[in-house]
Amino acid sequence: MRFYGDYKNHSRKARIIAWLMDLILAPVYRILSQHFLTGAFADRKSDAHEKIEKILLVRLDHIGDLLMATPAIAALRKKFPEARIDLLGGESAKAIFKGNPYIDHVYTFDATWYDPRRGGEIWPVDVAGTVLRLRRIGYDVAVDLRGDFRVIFLFLWLAGARRRIGFRDLGLGFLLTDSTGYDLEKPYMDINFDALSLLGIDRSDRRTRFYVPAEDEAFVDSLLAANGIKWEDHLIGINPTTNRVEQRWHESKFAELCDRLIETFGVKVIFVAAGSDSAVVELVRKEMKRRSIDLSGKIDLNQLGALLKKCILYIANDSGPMHLSISLGTPTIGIFGTTSVKRSWPYGSESPFFKAISAEVDCPRPCYRNDCEDRKCFDLITVDQVYQSACGMLKRMAEKW
Repeated sequence: MRFYGDYKNHSRKARIIAWLMDLILAPVYRILSQHFLTGAFADRKSDAHEKIEKILLVRLDHIGDLLMATPAIAALRKKFPEARIDLLGGESAKAIFKGNPYIDHVYTFDATWYDPRRGGEIWPVDVAGTVLRLRRIGYDVAVDLRGDFRVIFLFLWLAGARRRIGFRDLGLGFLLTDSTGYDLEKPYMDINFDALSLLGIDRSDRRTRFYVPAEDEAFVDSLLAANGIKWEDHLIGINPTTNRVEQRWHESKFAELCDRLIETFGVKVIFVAAGSDSAVVELVRKEMKRRSIDLSGKIDLNQLGALLKKCILYIANDSGPMHLSISLGTPTIGIFGTTSVKRSWPYGSESPFFKAISAEVDCPRPCYRNDCEDRKCFDLITVDQVYQSACGMLKRMAEKW
């Protein structure tokens, strides 16, 4: 079953569709609420003084989106230290929140409409099973952290949460008991804060968080040793891939960059990517003159975290692993083409060890066009530009070596 595309990040077209949806369905819902619907399905006024014991957070999209939600989740835990706080997330959610002290339980649902490689097919039996599982728990509050009418309908309203918090004007906002506006210009991290601000959380701590299990650190130590890496070697992690083909810096540029860093600093370059992207990594390595190590498809997300903790620098396209590196405090260079630095980069430009690089172009960002033949947003980013940023970071760190 196809459940309405990928919603294109709340584009104007999507907002028009949402407005029409509300115009048609809201009056019907009000009539049903007055005469037929009862309990959690009926309209009810929000009670700010009502005791909150069970909270459900819904964030079904990608690795980076989940990591950018962790500052707001930490603030929620501080506000409600005794509450049960659960998360319904995508397939990677269990790995991302493994060991995270702010989440009590993680449920997963494969929302394929967010996956550009697969499209929007879902199985109704999976939806029904997830809804019934959530209804059995009986959440006092459920929050849509992203802003998606499918989440509001399925996992807030149908799941029976007594208070339903999310963003209005994105479709089915009339099913919410508490809502706030969605700002198309705000950083994605702040969108999570906006949703949870209706529960009175503090916004001051903006650190993203990822916790690496000890067993994964031990596994990576053994893997590096098996690949000839010594404890005194300085490692640079490289990921030339993303989940969208149009969001990649060119393979030949990655190859030249890696060779220059090896020649200048004597570092060891390690490629990390999903097994399905190993062909892209191989293209980079074939163009390199210097030796590198390829761990593509050989480590999972938690093991990647353990590896990134050992790297002195990580360079990648804007992607989930880039956010993972930042969450661990590893010096990171993110290469942005079609995506927006303003919205996706969780650090300010003043940070000496976290650098977002993008080209000056007149195209709107983020851009989701798959048919664009003009790759100037990536092509205008030079090898020297990334290399000089890396040199600045490595020279600062060399003082401590």
